Amino acid sequence: MVAGAPNYVQTATASSRYIRVTVNAANTNVAAGISRGGAAPQPLTGTGRTRLRINVNGDGYQEVDLQNAVGAGAGQVADLGTPANLRDAIQFVVRALTRLRASTSQVAFSGFAVTLDGGALRLASGVTGFDSSVNVAAAANAAQNATGLLNLGTLSGGTETLGGAVTRPLPNPPAPPAPANYYLIGDNAAPTPGVAAVTPGLDGDPITNNQLYIDALQRLNAIDDVSLIATPGIGTNDMVGAGMNYCANRSLADCFFIGDMSQDDDTVPDAETFVGAVSPKNSYGAVYFPWVRMLDPRGVSPEPILVPPSGFVAGLYARTDAQRGVWKAPAGTSAGLGGATGLALKLTDVQQGNLNTRGVNCIRQFAGSGIVSWGARTIAADPEYNYVPVRRMGIFLRVSIYRGIQWAVFEPNDAPLWGQIRLNITSFMTVLFRRGAFQGATPSQAFFVKCDGETTTQDDINLGVVNVLVGFAPLRPAEFVVVRISQKAGQTA
Repeated sequence: MVAGAPNYVQTATASSRYIRVTVNAANTNVAAGISRGGAAPQPLTGTGRTRLRINVNGDGYQEVDLQNAVGAGAGQVADLGTPANLRDAIQFVVRALTRLRASTSQVAFSGFAVTLDGGALRLASGVTGFDSSVNVAAAANAAQNATGLLNLGTLSGGTETLGGAVTRPLPNPPAPPAPANYYLIGDNAAPTPGVAAVTPGLDGDPITNNQLYIDALQRLNAIDDVSLIATPGIGTNDMVGAGMNYCANRSLADCFFIGDMSQDDDTVPDAETFVGAVSPKNSYGAVYFPWVRMLDPRGVSPEPILVPPSGFVAGLYARTDAQRGVWKAPAGTSAGLGGATGLALKLTDVQQGNLNTRGVNCIRQFAGSGIVSWGARTIAADPEYNYVPVRRMGIFLRVSIYRGIQWAVFEPNDAPLWGQIRLNITSFMTVLFRRGAFQGATPSQAFFVKCDGETTTQDDINLGVVNVLVGFAPLRPAEFVVVRISQKAGQTA
């Protein structure tokens, strides 16, 4: 709980993907730092082991001899044979110390207090604060060291806590009493109660349509780097249409929507009806069918549960992009859906073929490949972009080129700039060509880049605009492999 410490809670959790912790700066509760013995102390009388080192509030270690507390003076003890006498002896010798650093309050020593807590010694600094502390260490001479007999110090079974430790959340007991679902809230500082009153919130009105989900798409306007969008479980025609429409109308048209059908759409006619009712239709989205089965992550159902496929498919897209490139169709025998154990409906080749022509991407199960994505079509009527990898390749090129030529902003808009832009983009496209991203045997067959006086007229120059025309020959997936087989017949041996 101390800022600057290597294990400060905000520092320790900063890289977590699951939680964020913020220390409540308004909480001013602090206490004195303490060192507590691990067990009741043993007598020191006659042992010759009466020395230890102590560090109060980080002032530095000083060695003390408890034998100096034996006497008839004020605060002294008759011997070191009882826990009470040991308590008073430690307090006496520490209070007699003088600070080593001017920055340390002398009250940390003059107000130093020792008590017995459950039979064990409890040493407390004389001042409170986040950095208030008491640390006990062994004496320089092991033959005179008393920490083992006193059970003080972390190496002798003791515990030591800073004054700021009281701001830690109060620990829950291992077996809370009924009701068993309560949690302690607050810190350890008295008189703060351990359990705080909780006022429950309201769930709001039930969602009766998809408009809230559709409206939520606009929240993504503030995020530049969006590639894929899915709304698992919101499988309606309106949601799919709105999702694709949103992707197509973003400022850069830079993302792609992965749509689900509803759980009730579990037959081929249902799937055909669903896609037919999607409006508007464009190439910025794809629909997958049917739902898939997976093990219940909550551990509630002993049997696999049905879940929408879009989450699985989004992961498949990401894996394919990383392994092969965005131009590779996220489908085929290598396009397994990790974690899927079954399907809501097993499709035949004929059913899959009919759905494929309607823009429904089927999920199939094969003996040799498992559960795989077996379709890569958008639901667009435009034949140029009726394949997922072609549309996503277009998105990839548009976004990459746009961001890659931002250096041209505010440069003189004339032939030298146009030549630099052509060179920049041609280099980028050539790298993709060599990676097999385009159709064609040569770069000239695979793509072209045009930026000159034809694409950028004088009117464009007056408006501060430079236009670039880029074309590419896309790779289209082979949906059907035709094998011609002939057999010789009618021949004599």
